[in-house]
Amino acid sequence: MVIAAGLAGTIQRRFALSTGVNVTVDVLVVMEPPFSIGAGTLPGSLADKGLVRDRRGWPLLPASSFKGVLRHQAERLARRLRPDAKLCQAPSPDRMCQSANYEDLCLLCRIFGSPWYPAPLQFDDLDLTGPADVVEMLENTRQPAFATERRYGVAVSRRRRVAEDQLLYSREIFLPGVPLEFSGAITGCVERNGLALLWAAARTLHNLGGARSGGMGWGRVTFIVHERDERRDLTWQEVSAWLA
Repeated sequence: MVIAAGLAGTIQRRFALSTGVNVTVDVLVVMEPPFSIGAGTLPGSLADKGLVRDRRGWPLLPASSFKGVLRHQAERLARRLRPDAKLCQAPSPDRMCQSANYEDLCLLCRIFGSPWYPAPLQFDDLDLTGPADVVEMLENTRQPAFATERRYGVAVSRRRRVAEDQLLYSREIFLPGVPLEFSGAITGCVERNGLALLWAAARTLHNLGGARSGGMGWGRVTFIVHERDERRDLTWQEVSAWLA
């Protein structure tokens, strides 16, 4: 039974490859300070939500975080552009597409995957790559080059709309003083309408990370698509035609 299910999943993924296009998307995210990309309690941080860093101690945008916020934005756009489309409701597994059959999946799960269907696109962690003088400064010093601080907040009950008891928390905030550039790539196979939705979601995504409701995490995302080793500069007209 397990072997049969695995074989069926392989056949469906091959079907996706036959109907989609192989792409590499170069991703550039420019973050305006201050911002907070956290993942709960982390070693070396006294904050409840510490900053994510790479092995060098530099700030990092994890692939899982970027993929999650991009899926959320793609879902918002899809519901607005196609009000009658069948779309699941991530991230709750019980409200997502529960099928390994590609043809049964909604557009979002065809792009980002689900607990029952492996994502056809692989997202890289986005590493700090600019500005060049900032990277050079970091490479030449062993001390932290940017200031951080802890800010405090209180969890709010969405149902009662009041502060929750005993839920004071702290968040580590990154204060580089200049906009920072993070780069990575997305690779895999996706259908034309999926690529269009992914591109549109990136172009309309304006903030990432935590404390967005407090005015932090402003940034912009740039996608450069390479299809069959050729660069493609997509336009809104082309994207609109694919999403129609």
